Amino acid sequence: MFFFYLLLFIIWPFFAFVFALFKCESRLVKMLVVVGFTAIMGANIFYEDVTGDAVQYARYFIEDATYGVNFMDFISQGRIDILLPLSNLFVAQFTMNPRILLSLYGLLYGLLIYLSLSKAYNLILGEYSFVRNKMQSFSMHDNRISVIFILVMIYFVNPMTHMGTFRFFFSTWLFFYGWLVYTEGQKRLGTVFMLITPLIHTTFIIPLLIFVIHKYIPIPTKMLFWGVILCFIIGQVLYVQDYMQEISFITDSEKYEGYIQYEEYEKRMEMAERRSIINDISQIVYKYVFFGIVLSLYPIINRFIKEGENSKVVYLYNFVLLYCCFAYLFLQVPSMGRFSLLANMFLLFVVGVLISMEAIQRKRLLLIFVSLAMLGQIYLSLYPNNVGRFDLKYLFPIFYL
Repeated sequence: MFFFYLLLFIIWPFFAFVFALFKCESRLVKMLVVVGFTAIMGANIFYEDVTGDAVQYARYFIEDATYGVNFMDFISQGRIDILLPLSNLFVAQFTMNPRILLSLYGLLYGLLIYLSLSKAYNLILGEYSFVRNKMQSFSMHDNRISVIFILVMIYFVNPMTHMGTFRFFFSTWLFFYGWLVYTEGQKRLGTVFMLITPLIHTTFIIPLLIFVIHKYIPIPTKMLFWGVILCFIIGQVLYVQDYMQEISFITDSEKYEGYIQYEEYEKRMEMAERRSIINDISQIVYKYVFFGIVLSLYPIINRFIKEGENSKVVYLYNFVLLYCCFAYLFLQVPSMGRFSLLANMFLLFVVGVLISMEAIQRKRLLLIFVSLAMLGQIYLSLYPNNVGRFDLKYLFPIFYL
């Protein structure tokens, strides 16, 4: 069967990718097909005569491949995000073609997507699910479909079309995967994965600090709940650039200017004015519906607290609340608003856990709201800008003729 899937992949990578997701029983083959497909997608990112991070990746790679990687110059800048020079150094040993580097990024991106969703699926339907008897098989099947739907929504929060901006969005998947591994009980391994993320994108020091605060400083759920509401309100009415100056030490000056300087903010606001109305509406719905979902879970968790049950689920929800406090507070800061993606991935995982535990009474209504929130995001992940960064002709057999 392995050679059948290999032949199918050679004939048409996209069909093999879809076929593997739904039909392939071998996890290893499924992983190889998924990773192979995302590697092809990465190799065919446009990096010439366009804007975006992929252009910078290609330019830096060509410079490093030509003149060599200057680690001393990199270190003198006070930077710790060493993935870029290390990957440039590695690929430059074999080729000077930037597509090979972008293909490597695509491979890693696909691997993290596969590992993260597989881990989330196993946790939700394994460790967190109730033990059911045969009379409850229908309910179990219905919950499994709902959980798969939640996992699909987690994917579309940070889909493969984001791989053109590799460092941040790959770090998002890596931190999410490390958090899942930590939640599973492999605390050292999970912590290692999360510790790696600032070496890829410096700003992930912030999620690490939030994780440390949650681990060592117990904060009551009720206090976190009201904190989320307060931070969300502040984030809507107050631009926080003024006091962001106080935490500028979290990153180097070059990065700092790119995230919170007023000139950058104005430039991004001008870009926002040219966005389509679908983009604006989807962002509003996405933000407010997910905020409503965060609040709607509180009565369920509060019942667990009063009954002294499911302390692990309460722990997960408290982490989501604490992380959302940060994500909502800095939502208006240029580029920092992207951290809300990770908040929503955490939140959807907790929703999947509660569905598996049959703790949500109006499950279908909640799933409808999740669908409404994600509809615009799914559209924007597929069309037009994100997919437009890839040369899609390579997804069809004609490429091989």
